[in-house]
Amino acid sequence: MEKLVDMIKNLFLDAFASIRGFIYGFLVISLAIGIIGVVFYVVAFIYNKF
Repeated sequence: MEKLVDMIKNLFLDAFASIRGFIYGFLVISLAIGIIGVVFYVVAFIYNKF
């Protein structure tokens, strides 16, 4: 019985870790896309000014 509880606990911890990793990855990717978009916008804006 204790082995089963350990297995279920590990399964939940693994799922939690993978979900947290997915959320962090999503945040990092969206931040990178946002920064690239801002840089591109600023370059285009300056390019049009001069």
